[in-house]
Amino acid sequence: MGVQIEWGTKLERMREISTGVLIETTSSSSSSSSSTEPSRCIADYLVGCDGAHSTVRHLCNLDFPGESFGGHWFLIAHGKLKHFGEEDIWNKDLPIFINEMGVCMVVPFHDETYEIVVDVPLERGKKLGNSMKSPTPEQFEEIMHERIPSKYKLYDTIWTSGFTVHSRQATSYQSGNRVFMCGDACHIHSPVGGQGMNYGMQDAFNLAWKLAAVLSSRALPTLLSSYDQERRRAGQDLVHRTEIQTKGMMNSGAIQNNETLKAAMTTALQAAQKYGLMDMISKGAIAPFLSQVSVSYNKSPLRAEHWELEPPVLNLTRMLHRRQVGLTKFFRARPAMGSRAPNIIVKKSSTPTYIHSLFASGGRFTALLFHPRKGWKDQMRWHGGQDTNLESVAWELEVLSEGLVKCVIIEEDEEEAQEVYGVWGQCLYLIRPDGYLAFRSQPINLRAISAFLSHRIGLNGVRQIMPNEWEEGVNPIEVVEQRVMRLSFLVSFWW
Repeated sequence: MGVQIEWGTKLERMREISTGVLIETTSSSSSSSSSTEPSRCIADYLVGCDGAHSTVRHLCNLDFPGESFGGHWFLIAHGKLKHFGEEDIWNKDLPIFINEMGVCMVVPFHDETYEIVVDVPLERGKKLGNSMKSPTPEQFEEIMHERIPSKYKLYDTIWTSGFTVHSRQATSYQSGNRVFMCGDACHIHSPVGGQGMNYGMQDAFNLAWKLAAVLSSRALPTLLSSYDQERRRAGQDLVHRTEIQTKGMMNSGAIQNNETLKAAMTTALQAAQKYGLMDMISKGAIAPFLSQVSVSYNKSPLRAEHWELEPPVLNLTRMLHRRQVGLTKFFRARPAMGSRAPNIIVKKSSTPTYIHSLFASGGRFTALLFHPRKGWKDQMRWHGGQDTNLESVAWELEVLSEGLVKCVIIEEDEEEAQEVYGVWGQCLYLIRPDGYLAFRSQPINLRAISAFLSHRIGLNGVRQIMPNEWEEGVNPIEVVEQRVMRLSFLVSFWW
């Protein structure tokens, strides 16, 4: 990647100045006497990815509030399992076993290995002593057999570990204008759900394209403030969810000791499995959460929609068309701005292709230009003064943005794409470099798009078609609140 990693380097001091960040480090990678001398430099920006005990966070004097689940240890092992003894009752749809002794979760991997997680009360952990930090396979088997009503042998163990759980989040992911934090440096939580590493990567992904745009002078530094706004909110949701899941695991023994609660839980789980609800829940709610495709920046400043309505005319055909594209459009299902762009298959050059593979690289935005659905084309007589030829629109947008936007045209026969994206009339979706929806324009209004890129995103070099004021266009909530009260029955029929 063209980057040299300086191993064995420790951050000692730092201070932000108007032109960068003053940094002082020491190195232990060399045995020479000069290695003890501090090294100093000025960086444009500093990103702390230095873990739960982050030096960057401490030097910035940022609070790290939260709680510790000190009453339990969690043990984890990764290896192979061999079943023996009575009938195998392994259930891959629900790899969690609960009884009065505690919880055992077994997660299968594609290479026929398994990751096993068990909780251990603090008193029992004290009896195991130092082995809690690196339990033996035999100790793991003993705990597993207390909770799984079948016998397994753990072998070819890759690694084992023990840990206590903390749930904390920094009060800010940004200090000043030039210092940021990612991953465990700004949020730590229970490993339940396996979210930690992925969330840290998403922190970096969210920040990276913004830093690249600013460092290359393609965007104003104000763009960077959206990192804390977007990722801290996502981190709050993560910490909250994992706290609930962890406390549920820790209290599972109490549930099992209560016959009423135990019977109710057993009945609910059996019914869910019988009627396929577990599979529905897993695919519909759990899988999007675990894969993090459900993470949304719906409160981000980097999102907007622009809608325009054709002025009312005394023409029956056009009046009926207005009813199809008028206020009712706000009640049709469509992806919300700030959510991840749905990844569906489209036909490009007669080859089925995932739409995400068509997105621009190199930190550029992608514009999806949708043709209207079949049967709507003849009715689309008004397009906000824009060219209805999408090839011409695409060319003009790429020129206006000076290459910062790549245009992809979605044809009218792409019914699945139109359905998933909630497309009826001709429209445009603008997608950020990290795959999130930023802007929708219907009809395609190049003035609104260029103004959004310049004033909301802060991109430099986007040429303006009209004066530089940013206009939101039609806001659905305001339309409902204001026009419903003000319009007469006749005019409301036109709308």
